[in-house]
Amino acid sequence: MTNIPDILQSALARHRAGRHAEAGKLYRRVLIADSQNADALHLLGMLAFERRQYDQAAASIRRAIQSAGGRAVFHNNLGNVLQQQENYTGAIAAYCRAIEIDPDYAGALHNLGNAHRAAEDWAEAEACYRRAAELRDHWPDIHNNLGIVLRRQGRLKDAEASCRRAIEQAGETAASAAMAHNNLGLTLADQNRLDEAAACYTTAAALAPEGAEPHHNLGIVLERQCRHEEALAAYQRAIDCRADYAEAHFNRSLIWLMQGDLRRGWKEYEWRGREHGRPQCPGSATYRETSIASLAGKTVLIEAEQGLGDEIMFASCYGEIIDRAETCYLQCDPRLVDLFSRSFPSAQVVARATPTDASTDAPPKADLVLRAGSLPRLLRPTLDSFPRHRGYLVPDAERLEKWAARFDVLGDRFKVGISWRGGATPLAHSVKSTTLDAWAPLAALSDHVHWINLQYGDCREELREARDRHHLTIHDWPNADPTADLDDFAARVAALDLVISVSNTTVHVAGALAVPVWTLLADPPPWRWMLQREDSPWYPSMRLLRQSQPGAWSDVLARVAAALGRRCQSLDTKSIRIDRMNHSSAPPFFVAAPSTPVSFPADLSSPNQTS
Repeated sequence: MTNIPDILQSALARHRAGRHAEAGKLYRRVLIADSQNADALHLLGMLAFERRQYDQAAASIRRAIQSAGGRAVFHNNLGNVLQQQENYTGAIAAYCRAIEIDPDYAGALHNLGNAHRAAEDWAEAEACYRRAAELRDHWPDIHNNLGIVLRRQGRLKDAEASCRRAIEQAGETAASAAMAHNNLGLTLADQNRLDEAAACYTTAAALAPEGAEPHHNLGIVLERQCRHEEALAAYQRAIDCRADYAEAHFNRSLIWLMQGDLRRGWKEYEWRGREHGRPQCPGSATYRETSIASLAGKTVLIEAEQGLGDEIMFASCYGEIIDRAETCYLQCDPRLVDLFSRSFPSAQVVARATPTDASTDAPPKADLVLRAGSLPRLLRPTLDSFPRHRGYLVPDAERLEKWAARFDVLGDRFKVGISWRGGATPLAHSVKSTTLDAWAPLAALSDHVHWINLQYGDCREELREARDRHHLTIHDWPNADPTADLDDFAARVAALDLVISVSNTTVHVAGALAVPVWTLLADPPPWRWMLQREDSPWYPSMRLLRQSQPGAWSDVLARVAAALGRRCQSLDTKSIRIDRMNHSSAPPFFVAAPSTPVSFPADLSSPNQTS
C-alpha cells in the first residue's frame, strides 16, 4: 500500500533541495494513488510556478483549492501566480480569501500590499503593509515595501524612516539589506541629498555585488552631480551585471548625446522603452537597421512617442522622411493633428491613442514602421547634419491674425511670452520650474514690454500675486488654454516678438515656429540642450541661458533682464518685428558650467513571499 505522507515528505525534501524533476515524479505518484490529494496538487503547482509555467501552476493550485479550500496558504500562493501574470484583480481576490481564512497571515497581507502597489493603489498598499508590520515587525521586506509606497505618495520623510527600519531589521541578511539601502538611496535622492544617496547605493552594491540596480541608481546620482565619466562607469557596471538592462543603456545614451557624441548616443538611445516591454533595441531579433535609401517606394509609418515636446522636436526630421517615402503616415498626439496636418501636407496624419482616450483608429499598415525618436540616428549623426531651418510648423493664419490683433490692442511695446513651470514628475518639476517671484526683475522693463502668459495650468493666483507684489503685469486670456488647444497656442506663440521660458513644451513650439526663444535651463538640464552651448542644433531661433549653480534662478533671470533691457534700448518695436520676419535670433549670453540630464530610477522591491 502507498504511504502517501512519507512520499510527500520525500518529495518536499527533494523540492527544497532543487531536485525538481525527482520531486515532480513523486508528486504525480501521489496523485495516481489519490487524484484529489490537495498537498500534492498544491506543491506540483508551486513546482510549475518556480519554472515560470504560470498557467499550469494556477490550474494545479485551483484543483488543490477545490479539494481543500479552507487552506489559506493555497489562496496566498494562487495570488502569487496571478500576480506574476499581471492579473492584479484576481491576485487581490486570492489574497483577501487567504486573509479571511487566517486574519493574522502576515505573508498574505504583505503580498496583498504588493498587488495593490503593482496596481498603483498606494493607500490600500500602505494599509496592508502597516497591518503586516503589526504582525511581523521584524520582517525587513515589509518596511522596505512600505517605504516604496510612501515615497510614491511623496511622503519622503516617512519613506526614509521605513527604509531605515528595514535596514535595522535586515541585519546581516545581505539581500534584504541591499534592497533597503537601495530604496533609502532613492528616497534621499528625491530630497536632493545626493551624497547620502550615493553612499547608500555603494553600500547596496557591496552587499549584493551581482545586483545591477544600485550601480544604475548610483549612475543617476553622479549624472545629477555632473560627474559624467563616473556615471558612465557606474552604468557600465550595471550592464556588466545585466547585459539587457535597458534603463542603464538608455541613461548612458543621454550622457553621450549631451556630450555631443551623437553616433554612440543615438545607437544606445534605441534601448528606450525596452524596460516597458518593447523588444526593438540593438541586439534583439526584431531590431532592423534602416537606411534613407531603403525608404524609396515604401509606405512608412512614423510612430509618435514620449511627450509633446519630444514629438515636436523629432518632427524636425519628418520632412526628410516624407520626401523620400512613397507614402508617409505621421502618428501624433491628438492635440497636434491639426498643426501637423497643416505643416506636413504631403503626409497623412493620424492620432495615436492616449491614456485618457483609446478611441482612435488602429495605426495604418505600412511597409516600414519607424519610431520618431529613431529618426535622428538616420538623419542627425553629427552636429553638422542639423539643418538651419526657418521653422517647420505652420500656424493657422486666421488664428495668428486673431492673436496679432489682440496683442496690437495692448500697444507698441515688445510682446514677450513667458512660462515658468515645467516637468512631468515631481522631481523634474522641482528642478525645472521657477516661481514668478524670481521674475520680479523683469518688472523694471514693463515700460518697454508687454508680458504675455504662456504658462499652462491654472496660474491665476500666481499672476495676481506677481501684479500685487512685484508690479509685474502679465496679460492673460481665460479662453487660451494651451493644453486644450495646441493649434491655437501655436498661433499665439507665432504672434509674439520673443518667448522666454523654462524647458517645457512652450520652447519646443516656439523653436519649431522659428520664433526667437530664450530657454532657461536648470543645472542639470535635460540632455537635449547638451553642454556648454548657448544655442541649440534643434532650433536655430533658440538661445540657452544656464544656471551658474543648481537652483540659482535669480542669476539667470537677472541676466535675462539685463539682456532684454539692452535689446529694448537698441531696437524699437518696428525693428524687432523686421528682425522676427527675417528669423534672426536673440543675442548670445554667457554660458554657465556644464550640466547633466535628470533621469529617474525604478523602484527595487522585494519579491512576493511564498509559504
